[in-house]
Amino acid sequence: MKITSFTPSVLLAALVSVALAAPSPAPQAPQRSRPGALIPHQHDIQDVQIDLAIVSALERLFQNGGLQVDGTSGVLSLPDYSALEARSMAITPDELIKRQAIATRNDLINGLCAEIVIIYARGTSGEGNLGAALGPTFINQVAAAKPGKVIGQGVLPYAATVLGYLAGGDPTGANSMVTLIQRANTQCPGSKIVLGGYSQGAQVVHLAVGKLATTLYSKIAAIVTFGDPKRDEAFPTALQSKALVICNDGDLICDGLPIILGPHGAAEYEKRLSEAVSFVVSKV
Repeated sequence: MKITSFTPSVLLAALVSVALAAPSPAPQAPQRSRPGALIPHQHDIQDVQIDLAIVSALERLFQNGGLQVDGTSGVLSLPDYSALEARSMAITPDELIKRQAIATRNDLINGLCAEIVIIYARGTSGEGNLGAALGPTFINQVAAAKPGKVIGQGVLPYAATVLGYLAGGDPTGANSMVTLIQRANTQCPGSKIVLGGYSQGAQVVHLAVGKLATTLYSKIAAIVTFGDPKRDEAFPTALQSKALVICNDGDLICDGLPIILGPHGAAEYEKRLSEAVSFVVSKV
């Protein structure tokens, strides 16, 4: 790859390219403490830091459309980073605030109620408390199908870091989702609650449901997860029929592997929002 400008994003692209191209040790079979839960192998500190940096970089690249995978060969490519850098530099402070606003919903925390309350956990490194696109669009499309009957709430506090993903989901995020469910039940007793999450956010949904008092199961109308690392872990029997797990073919994150390829991109899951919305509407 010919680099003509050493801008931060170009250097990032170069580093990721080198990391992807570098030879790696023969893979060992992953250890599991329970179905779908990986225990990372022991590395020295430097290796762990490199691994986390690569995963974080790839996550951000996919979210910004900067990393692509050839559907036939499976080859990763890093397209026109000069254009990506220009697009990034062109974002004004006002536009950044607007993007953060779109990626954030605090309807429940702000005291609102509606017939349907959607509580959503974003993916790793996602903006705001919903993420930049998939989360807000999911809520907006359900709201369009049920005009005037939907409010949205992103999970917080929830750091959505790579370490949280590697741990099987951020425990703080899971506790926060439980707290929000309890708040929805108290604040809006007549409402139906919909839980949603993408990638690590899906892990958070699984963890939260596992912590939830069974007396609140009847309040959960639907659960939708996208790119779910815990796809093979069933929800409690009373909730299983209310759950929809959406995983794209070739999404290795759904197979429990910490490998981000094109099918895991949020934009790819946006193409399947009609499935998610139809499911939710059928349950509420």
